[in-house]
Amino acid sequence: MTIHRHYLFSQPHQPFFSLSVINALIFMVLFALSYNGTISTAISPIDLHTYSFVYLIFTPAFLGFLLTTYPRFSQMPAILQKDYLIIFYPLLFASILYILSALFLPALTLLTKIAILFAQLYTAKLFLNLFRNSPLPDQHDTFWILVAWISSIVTNLIALIAPIYFPKFALYLYLIFMGLSVAQRMVPFFSHRMVERDQTLLRDIYLLFLIGVILNSFDFGKWIAPITFLLAGVRLVHRFMAWKLPFPKEEPLIWILQIALYWLALGLILGSIAQFASLLLGSSLLALPIHLLALGFLTTILIGFGTRVTLGHSGNLMQIDKSTKILFYLTQILLYFRILYSLMPNLMLFNISTFVWLLLFGWWGLKYLPVLLFGKRL
Repeated sequence: MTIHRHYLFSQPHQPFFSLSVINALIFMVLFALSYNGTISTAISPIDLHTYSFVYLIFTPAFLGFLLTTYPRFSQMPAILQKDYLIIFYPLLFASILYILSALFLPALTLLTKIAILFAQLYTAKLFLNLFRNSPLPDQHDTFWILVAWISSIVTNLIALIAPIYFPKFALYLYLIFMGLSVAQRMVPFFSHRMVERDQTLLRDIYLLFLIGVILNSFDFGKWIAPITFLLAGVRLVHRFMAWKLPFPKEEPLIWILQIALYWLALGLILGSIAQFASLLLGSSLLALPIHLLALGFLTTILIGFGTRVTLGHSGNLMQIDKSTKILFYLTQILLYFRILYSLMPNLMLFNISTFVWLLLFGWWGLKYLPVLLFGKRL
């Protein structure tokens, strides 16, 4: 039996979700040990943390979902195995390279970014072909998902050319916007809320994010940038209220996604306030605005969508047990301790938040990796 015939590679979400979860454990351990000074890494702990989380944890998770759903959104045939494996193997190679570059040889970082760029460009080619050939007259959602993916390529180029500007460009224009582009379509659908689409929502949010991250790149703009993120949060609150999502009456597989959306709006609003406070105090607040979104929105929705897709595409019942419900609660406990660490920085709170992250992804992996790898029935 060739490796390509292994169950793991039978559907696109399976290898990508598996890689995302494994990387979530490996790179958090590397970051925590280097940040604590336990080990010395060839890459700075913050650079290691930022780049690995954007492109080696969240990106494989996004790809696992998008390579499955983008063709469906476009009403086009599924992406062939040979095509999604051309994307998967460079990401796997990049993951190994980045571990080696962090531990031994920082020069390998360049090869890591090039391997990821190849995977991004090949994905863009597939998505563009689907977009151009789609029979749908209205491709609003697929267009903005494509914009978010192209933004991922641009932010990786920024990481290659001017890495100092990379984190916020990648967070807002790629990760957050991609998560919103998918969630604004799927969460109301899963919640049985067939509301009329707001044709300008994604355009408005993208423009506000673009203005905000550009202003953040200049000293004179740092006082103006929080206003754009505040406006984005208020815009989302207005839209979410129109959806009238039935929270918290729905089942956990739905309310976990709704919580993620609420954290997106709240994270933008609180994050803008925190950014003003950090400017006044002359303190970074340990990247609190970024973590409100990266943990409150992205990690929460990653666990929610990851669980839903894993169950729904494996023949298992679309329901969760008590242990998975606890996992959903852990996403919020993780955010709570990370907020505390920003407000009261000490090693104990950092170690607790690290432990909760490892517990969250380790527990999820123990429960759902057998489903992804071997098709286990729960």
